[in-house]
Amino acid sequence: MKRSFFNSKSKKVNKRFFDFNKEIITAEIGAIIGAPIASTIAARVSSNPSIISGWAVVGGMIGGGLFWLITRLRDHIKEKQYAKKKLLKDILYIVPMNAAASWTVYQPTLFFLSRYLLTLKVAVVPAVLTSQIIGFSLYLWVLDTYRTWVDKKFKKNL
Repeated sequence: MKRSFFNSKSKKVNKRFFDFNKEIITAEIGAIIGAPIASTIAARVSSNPSIISGWAVVGGMIGGGLFWLITRLRDHIKEKQYAKKKLLKDILYIVPMNAAASWTVYQPTLFFLSRYLLTLKVAVVPAVLTSQIIGFSLYLWVLDTYRTWVDKKFKKNL
């Protein structure tokens, strides 16, 4: 059966597609809060673009991880599906790929692009936010491709 963005019977957008992406986007909101705060603090201590960019990565990871977990828990409770086993199984499917996509796509884009923009004398927050937007777009594409593959291969609704 071919899966698509739209449900073939009702042409409604797949609810799980939105829930999955809502969790990722909420995590990105946490990253957007965490990365500029951490990089701004780092910029007060050092003018080295590598240090500032490194702290942008750390702040983004902390903020994103916290916001994702809170949203995932809220969704499970809201849908009355909260069970430790189900949440742990979902995490086992999501976290390894999330980490791989984060470490190979998102964080390198954030680090290297923000460092490059900082060397061009772009202000800290615009450099970090621009890098986040580009890195997140690539990251979201990778995770959505993975979610579709897991849904098809394992009949698992992430």
